[in-house]
Order: sequence, then structure tokens, then C-alpha cells
Amino acid sequence: MRVQKVWRPAAAALGAVALSLGLLVSPALADVPSDDDIEDAQDAVDDTAAQIAALEVRLAANAAARDESQMAAAIAAEKYNQAAVERDQAQADADAAADAAAQADDDVAAASRDVARIANAAYRNGGELQQIGIFLSADGLDDAIESATTFRMLGGDADEAYQRLDAAERVADVMQTRADQALADAEAAAADLEEASREADAAALTAENVVADNEAERDSLIVELAALRNTTAELEEERQNALDAERRERENAAAAAAIGAPATEREDDRDESGSGQSDSGRSESDQSASPDPAPSPDPRPSPEPQPEPEPEPSPEPEPSPEPQPEPDPEPEPEPEPEPQPDPPSTPASAGQGAVNWAMTQVGDRYVLGARGPDAWDCSSLTQAAYRSVGIHLPRTSGDQYRATANVPIGQIRPGDLIFYSSNGRASGVYHVAMYAGNGMRVHAGNPSTGVQYTSMWWANVLPMAGRP
Repeated sequence: MRVQKVWRPAAAALGAVALSLGLLVSPALADVPSDDDIEDAQDAVDDTAAQIAALEVRLAANAAARDESQMAAAIAAEKYNQAAVERDQAQADADAAADAAAQADDDVAAASRDVARIANAAYRNGGELQQIGIFLSADGLDDAIESATTFRMLGGDADEAYQRLDAAERVADVMQTRADQALADAEAAAADLEEASREADAAALTAENVVADNEAERDSLIVELAALRNTTAELEEERQNALDAERRERENAAAAAAIGAPATEREDDRDESGSGQSDSGRSESDQSASPDPAPSPDPRPSPEPQPEPEPEPSPEPEPSPEPQPEPDPEPEPEPEPEPQPDPPSTPASAGQGAVNWAMTQVGDRYVLGARGPDAWDCSSLTQAAYRSVGIHLPRTSGDQYRATANVPIGQIRPGDLIFYSSNGRASGVYHVAMYAGNGMRVHAGNPSTGVQYTSMWWANVLPMAGRP
């Protein structure tokens, strides 16, 4: 009986504990996410990732649009410069044609005076006035020749005077026609220049607007990305800047490899160009050092002059006919391949001098068509830099490419000109920069950068540089 009494309270206690535990556990079991909850959460994550990817694609697209707009502006600027050159040339041709026409008119007047002088002389001599009248009334040289009798009476002076007058009139007509055409060409070239100026201004404005719009959109995109990644806008901007730098570095490296651009380390050695000279210098010093030890052993073999039989083989005169193969100088045409080194006809010092001058302009403004002294465009800067060392270059980037010696990009040195092309050919050249050594360049980039000293950008660079 006692046992039953003890068990009942114990069972009651255990039941209470179990009930309390059930109350504690059941709510926790109710909070366990269902499969639908998990799927919704995964969808949210995927959606966030997709939004992030889309935003980053827009950032990359904005960067590409910026580059394209700037290239379009540079192409328009090159067209403007070419139009300016053509306008100047057309105006010069028009002026020269006008001068030639004026000179032809003067020649006609002089020939007319000669004919009048002869007519007056004939009148004074009497009897020949009628013949002079016949001569002057002739429709042309053929008609005058038919009146040979009259010509013979007038004499050689009248014949020559009339021929000069006829020739002068013909020349005057041709010169006037040319002058009229040259003037029309000059006016057309001026109109083309105005159109090119409008297009260049529009392209430059478009580029500026694209850059401004992209910067504004970039800021808003970075804020969105920061919210999606639960970070700050500052950290997200740093991240995007790093990603952009990595992307451009990959693009630059790929472009450099495609055209065989040299590594910076190799450029250092090449720029100094001391290796080749020092090698030759060392060889000379070695040669000078080698004879020093040579004389010391020479006294020992001095008794050995007994092998004078070596001079006895007078057959040495036989080698004298060997100089007869002096036709060997005929192979001197081999220097004909030397025209390849002819590109470096310009001393390296001239190229470095051009670089040094251009560096003094760093910080100057970029202005379309400007020619200094405080504002430049890309080709006027390189033109002035080489003018400073006594070398003439044409005005435009395209003409500078055609006027300089081609040098493989892998062999460039300071002062060589780097050309950017929109189609990979000379016909597409739109910008020129000057290689400054060590993977750097100096150039007048655009209105936002001005003249700057900056690292090389190899995209769109032609595989041949230009050496003035």
C-alpha cells in the first residue's frame, strides 16, 4: 500500500514536467522554415545577385560609351584639322592663281603696246598703214598667215609682236579660268571647314555630356549596389574603381600583346642604348687589356724568331692577288638593306629633345585647332615639339603618320610617335601621342585632360610607330 502512495505523486510530477516540456518545444517546431520559405529566400538571393550583375553591366556599358564618345570626338577633331589644312592650301592655290592671272593680263597689255608701237611706226613711215590695218583685223594667227604678203611687208617685229599678243591672250584666258576655279575650290574648302568645325564641336559636346551623364548614373548605381550588398557607398565605389582598373589593365595588356609592344623593363635598357655601346666599349677595353699580358710572354718567345721561315714563304705576295677580289666591295649593295636602319636617321637625341620640350607643355589646355603657345591639340603638340629640334612635321595626325619612317612598336624609343586608328589602318588615324619611354606617353588628349604625361594606352594603336 505504501508503494502505491509513493508512485502516484512521482507519476504526477513526471507528467507535469512532460507537459511543460511540450509547451516549450512546440513553438520552436512551429518556427522551422518550410520548403516554400527556403525557395522564396533563394529567389530573393538570386534576384539580388541578378540586380547586382545588371548594375555592373550598366557600369561597364557606361565606360564603353564614354570611350566611344571620346574616340568619336577625336575623329571629328582630326577631320577638322584636315579640313583646315585643305582650306589653307586651297586659299594659297587661289592666291597663286590670281597672281598668275594678273601677270597674264600684264603680259597682254605689254604685247598690245608692242603691236601699237609697230602700227605707229608704220604710220610714220607711210604707205604701210593699210598693211598694218590688215594685220590687226585678222581673226587669228591662221588668218594672218594667209595674208603672207602683208606679213612680209610688216617685217619680223610685227610678226613676233602679234604672236606674243595672241599667246598672251590665250594664257590670260587659261589663267583666269584657273583662278576662278581655285577661288571656287577655296570657298568650298572654307565651307567644308565650317561644317567640320560644327561636327567637331558637336562631337566634343556629346562626349562631355556622355561623361557627365555617366558619372551621375555611376554614382546612383553605386548607391544601389551598396544597398544590395549591405555595405557603404564609399566602399562600393572603391570596389568598382578597382574592378574598372583591373578591366582596363586587362584590355591594355591584351592590346599591347597583339601589336608586340615592348615590356617596360626592356624599354629602360633600350632607352639608355648603353648596352650596345658599352659592349663595344668593353670589347675595346678587353682588347687593350689583352695586349698588355701579351707583351710579357713575347720576350720569352723572342728567341723563337728563328721560325722566320714564316716570312720566307714569300707566297705572301700571292695573297696580294687576294686584294684583287676587291670586287668584294661590290657586295656593298648589301648596305641596301641598311635602309631599314635608315628610319633611325633621326638621332635618338632629337627624339629625346622633342620629349623634353613636350614635357614643358604638360598642364596646358587642349583646344581644337590650337597651335600654342598655351593650348594645343594632339598633332600641333607633336609638330611643335619636333620643330623645337629643327624637324618639320605636317599638321595633322594622318599626315604625320605618312611623313615619318615606320618603326615596329617593339623597337620604339623616346620621341617616336604613336598613332591611334579607328580601323587598324593609316586611313583611320585620328590621334597621335609621343612615346616618352618606360611605358609612358605625353600627348594632348582631350579638353578634360589637356596635355598630360601618362601611361601608355595600347588599344587602337597601329603596329607601326612613326620616327621623324
